[in-house]
Amino acid sequence: MTLARASFAFAAALALWGCGDASSPPQAPAPKPARLADDPTLPRADSVAAMQTLVDEVRKREYAELASYKIVLDPLESESDFFTADVDTSTIGKPAAERTYRVRYNPKLFGDPPSNRAVFAILVHELKHVLDYTKKSTEAELVDFGVKYALDQPFRTAYERATDEHALSRGYGEGLKDYRYWLYDRITPDKVEEKRRDYYTPEEIDAYRPPPK
Repeated sequence: MTLARASFAFAAALALWGCGDASSPPQAPAPKPARLADDPTLPRADSVAAMQTLVDEVRKREYAELASYKIVLDPLESESDFFTADVDTSTIGKPAAERTYRVRYNPKLFGDPPSNRAVFAILVHELKHVLDYTKKSTEAELVDFGVKYALDQPFRTAYERATDEHALSRGYGEGLKDYRYWLYDRITPDKVEEKRRDYYTPEEIDAYRPPPK
């Protein structure tokens, strides 16, 4: 529950108390759910089943607008990528609401997964990609985006950094730092340089300040 909702619930309880039996105390607002990073009931990302639970939880808490879309987990083979998101190519020609979207994970992470705080942050990042894909209503839009992403490095960097900023704006900066440190320790130096170019580094995350609204 957000602070605004908690305040509303408390105000509503006071209003009901004033209209009812004055001898009955108001009900306290429901406790705010634990932040994802602090929730001890959630599993570590050490299996497909655990990963599915974490994806479902991030979608429920951070992306209610994706509730009706089909999002599946698929394994990914890569030496430098551990999480990505895309559209199942067999559904790319369908309307956005009928496509299958994929969050892809590298099974190598199961042996030594990052902290849950890191996993939640990177899933917020990847599900923002899925949200962006749902807003591309035609196959041509998706293909054009994919080609530009693959061939235009400045575009790719700007897009990935903007997606990081989305996660930062939602309070996942510390998790994103954890993930980047974990990732840098597991890829080659040249790939580290690519990642530092295309995504926020831990130092840049510390220095980040959201633009004024």
